[in-house]
This record gives sequence, C-alpha cells and structure tokens, in this order.
Amino acid sequence: MNMKRGFQRIAWVVVAIATPITGFVAYQLSEHVAGYAPRLVGLDSTPDRQSSKVILVDNLGVFYFPSYLSDADINERMRAVHNRAEATELPDARRRKSISEFADAIRSKYPEYSDLKNTDLVSRVVAKFPNYHSAVNFREFEVDEVREKRPLWALETTIAVIVAFAGFLFGCIAVVAWIAKGFSGAPRSAV
Repeated sequence: MNMKRGFQRIAWVVVAIATPITGFVAYQLSEHVAGYAPRLVGLDSTPDRQSSKVILVDNLGVFYFPSYLSDADINERMRAVHNRAEATELPDARRRKSISEFADAIRSKYPEYSDLKNTDLVSRVVAKFPNYHSAVNFREFEVDEVREKRPLWALETTIAVIVAFAGFLFGCIAVVAWIAKGFSGAPRSAV
C-alpha cells in the first residue's frame, strides 16, 4: 500500500474544499474606499458635526468631510465631490434665494457682517435662525465613502493563498514520506 499517494489524494481534497472558502473570504476582504460622494442633508437629518471637517464652498454650501481625511486628501477629493454637488438641486430651488442674494440682503440690513464670506454668513444665520433655511438655496452635504469590491484582487489573492497552501501540504507530505522511507530501509537491530 502506497501511503504517500493516499495522503496526496487527501491533500487534493483539502485544497479543493479550501479554494471556494478562500475565494469567499478574499472577496469579502476586497472592499475598499473607491471615492467619496456628497449626500444632501435634509432638515430632518443632521450630520455629525463633532467628527467632521467642515468645508465652506462659496455660493454652494457646506461640506462635512470625514475627520480622518487630511487637508491634502480633502483638497484632492473636493474636485470630484464639488461637481456632483453642483448638480444637486434642492426642492423648490427656484423660489429660494441664492446664497449670494441672501448674504447681500443680510449685509444691507447689517453692514457689520461685510467682512464674512457669503457662505459663512449664510451658514451662521441659518444655524441661528433655522426658519430661514427654506428661504435660501443653501445646501449642506455630508460626504460619504463609496465602497467597492475588487474581484480581480480577490482572485489574485485566492490563487496565491491556495498555491502557498497546496505547496505547504505537499511539501509536508514529501518530507514525512522521505523520513518514513529512511526509517523503513534501515537495518533493524536484534534486541
């Protein structure tokens, strides 16, 4: 009876069973952050202002970025996010004043606020007086991560893990067979 061949067949069965399991785990772990997308914040929901970096964009609104992003990351990602946010319109936007129109109306009544940027001034007024929120086309965006799976990365990882695992199994079988062969061919001493 050839023990080495029997263990090799068992190893092939183990590798065949481990392959789909490894592929599933690799696919689940392949999720990564592909980018960031703005989500319009409504009156009913408020972003987590404590754990966000606030970016004021003139005549567009306020962006709440995740706090773990550095300023360089935010500047890099702002271009793509800004374009998507510009296309987002509030309901009844035609009946609302623009940020610059609303800021000019505030400055005409209160000239002491002339040193503030339009978006900063409007965000302060809207925060203090929420009833003005529906009168101005002021938008608040919470920037969320867009996560994607990477099937090619999962496939490459699965192949690498299975090849390494199979090499380890067959290497162990070869070493054990070599050692067993060495003991089986040695002369036995009479005791």
